[in-house]
Amino acid sequence: MSSTSIRQVREQLEEISYLMERNLDFLSENSSAATTSKQRIRENKGAKTTMSITYDMQDRDQLEEISYPLDENIRNIFRRRQVPAREKTLDNEIKSAVTSASIEQSRDQMEEICYPADEDLKLILKPRKTSTTTTTKNCNDESNNTTTTAATTELSPTPSWTPTPFPTDGLPPTPPMSPEPSPLRPKYEYHIQFDTKLQHWTRNFIVFLIHPFTNRNMGQAQARYLDRAALLSIYKSKKQNPNQRPFCFSKSVELLNDGNSDGLALAQQLFDRDGLLMKRHSMGVWGQELNKGAILILGYLLVKREWRRQGMAGMAIRALIERAKTTKGDVRWMFVKPGTIKEDLELEGKTEGEKEEIEKKAYESAVRFYRSFGFRRVGYSEWFCLAMDEEHASRKTAVEDDLELPEKKDKI
Repeated sequence: MSSTSIRQVREQLEEISYLMERNLDFLSENSSAATTSKQRIRENKGAKTTMSITYDMQDRDQLEEISYPLDENIRNIFRRRQVPAREKTLDNEIKSAVTSASIEQSRDQMEEICYPADEDLKLILKPRKTSTTTTTKNCNDESNNTTTTAATTELSPTPSWTPTPFPTDGLPPTPPMSPEPSPLRPKYEYHIQFDTKLQHWTRNFIVFLIHPFTNRNMGQAQARYLDRAALLSIYKSKKQNPNQRPFCFSKSVELLNDGNSDGLALAQQLFDRDGLLMKRHSMGVWGQELNKGAILILGYLLVKREWRRQGMAGMAIRALIERAKTTKGDVRWMFVKPGTIKEDLELEGKTEGEKEEIEKKAYESAVRFYRSFGFRRVGYSEWFCLAMDEEHASRKTAVEDDLELPEKKDKI
């Protein structure tokens, strides 16, 4: 078989496949017509392809080798244009239905979740606005007046659905927030120590601050009560003995010997033998009024580190004063000599100069505390006094007007 005949046969087969491809749509819609056409093609295939040409067995084999790939191409074209197209249409329909159903279901679930937090959602979904301020100057105006214009821009769109309001009927109103939490109020535990022979003019008051929930000790304070009038009355009642020594206030306090030297130091540094204020300390806001009435001498005031700066020290002082008043009555003055506890200071590894500076700052901090509570310096001594009478001049004296120790003068 010549090459020209083969080329003609190939062209005829390509023409047949082209015609079949064009008629595929019609064949797919009408299966009976497609079947009939296919049979006719098969019946006339030999006539159309031979066209008065005599084939032998070799030529027929060559034709089959050429026509087989073309037949496979026709089948693939038919499958691609019929089955996949229908499957793609079904997939799109299913996806569309699933998507719309998922959107509706998600919206319902979102409404159920957001229902309790309706008020918060309103704030979140509320369109935010920002104001852009531009300032322009009028150059022709001598006073350079400025005009301000504000442009409002909406940042978020209004939601397309409105959440269901949360029912508030029957609920109690929300209490207003306090500006700051109230301080912890400790419980007070009092101890009163006295000697039966001296109980008429002196006692020792101790108060413990107890945590209201854990019952642990938060701090404590101690004060010595001295009644000079009662002491002098007792001395005069015993004056009938001719060998008795003259009255001396400091000597009487020294007999206490309770391990606390503050009472003796006060008697020696501020008062004379008769228990009256020395004239050199009668200055400023203090005068002869200190000669009358019982006194309290604050021996120590301790508050644990974790409870400091919370008003516990002031509570301890007030508790001591109230307890002394209810027990003995005539308490007019409270004295204190500010000091520091070295064990409470971080002095380890410090030089002598650094230690002195740390102790100085701690002492100044103690003085500031007592002054803030109402104590004022007595003359030029290291002692401070608190008047129980709020109308006393010391209670009306500002902290900055209180007396200070002279820098070059020795401490008394």
